[in-house]
Amino acid sequence: MLPASIAVVGCGGIGSWVGFISAMSGVKRFSLFDSDTLERHNLNRLPYKETDVGKNKAKLLAELILSYRPSVEVLCYPNLDNAIIINKELPDVIYLCMDTPRQRLLLDRQLRDSGHRVVNLMCEENLVTILPTVEDVWFDTRAPGYDDPLAQWVVPQCLIASLGIAAVSLGIETRMSGFIQTIFEKMKDG
Repeated sequence: MLPASIAVVGCGGIGSWVGFISAMSGVKRFSLFDSDTLERHNLNRLPYKETDVGKNKAKLLAELILSYRPSVEVLCYPNLDNAIIINKELPDVIYLCMDTPRQRLLLDRQLRDSGHRVVNLMCEENLVTILPTVEDVWFDTRAPGYDDPLAQWVVPQCLIASLGIAAVSLGIETRMSGFIQTIFEKMKDG
């Protein structure tokens, strides 16, 4: 079952698609968090225009969602401060889609300790992850500013977002390797 409300923490490559696809699927309330701005090199995987370069990603996603679903509620927080995120009244599901490993790990633990349902969606180099927890999965050894275009074209962020939304809707919490098999089994069982 699709949640009535979601939070997207990190509104970039995967997070923007989580928000957009969720809106198109019927989610009614959104909390969007991101302190980053759109850069030209992001345009290969985000549904934005060149004229949007330099704008805050959370605000861009809010505008995109509202342009297609003007009746939904969108709260936009152009800040990734963990204290601000933790202290907000959070929705049914929180998608962590941010690309800062330490902050993701800390936030993941804090949200889980507070009893929130968290789904981690990641795509780094050749690793695709859809997990209920982020621990022991992501080690950031990249050089600052590194952006691997091959991984982002081979495994498009919109696919990862779609699979993550499907996992929540079907109640699946597993690693990607077992995820596809579990979807097929659930579909076959009706």
